[in-house]
Amino acid sequence: MNIGDNIKKIRKEKGLKQTDFARLLNISQSYLSDLENSRKNISVDTAKQIAKKLNVTMGYLTSGNKMYGDLTDEEKKDQFLKLNKELAKNNTTREQNLKNNLLELIKADLQYLDVHFLNNTYNFYELEKDNEDNLLFVSVLLQQLYNYKSSGNKEAFDDIMNDFSDFLKEYLKIK
Repeated sequence: MNIGDNIKKIRKEKGLKQTDFARLLNISQSYLSDLENSRKNISVDTAKQIAKKLNVTMGYLTSGNKMYGDLTDEEKKDQFLKLNKELAKNNTTREQNLKNNLLELIKADLQYLDVHFLNNTYNFYELEKDNEDNLLFVSVLLQQLYNYKSSGNKEAFDDIMNDFSDFLKEYLKIK
């Protein structure tokens, strides 16, 4: 859809007739028709005026996609519920994957370093499970390390190391 189609669609959604809306904008009905049918190019100022009169964002007017400010309370609620449902689904999948991985660990013959690392990870978790900020930070750090390991991106590595260094200094109360 182009901006003209969006103007027409939104105007109709608002229950405005073309003649009434043109009068509200102080433009001729034929000019509005030309804009809506893409026979004329719209200026930025006119687009801003139309967005203001339709009470929508410029983003919605130009793209046809509603921005947060364009949503009704009911649409916001629906989007929130949809997002919440998607997050719960992702969490269930992640939880199931973790359980499967832990079962595989139980079945595996672990080396000394594996046991040492997993033991320390578990001890840190037990020590910090009431401090969600620390657990979240370490979790995000490990995820970043996992994501960037194969990239060879020195800048990403430096960022992760700086973040980790700052965390350790704060965690150990070092200035």
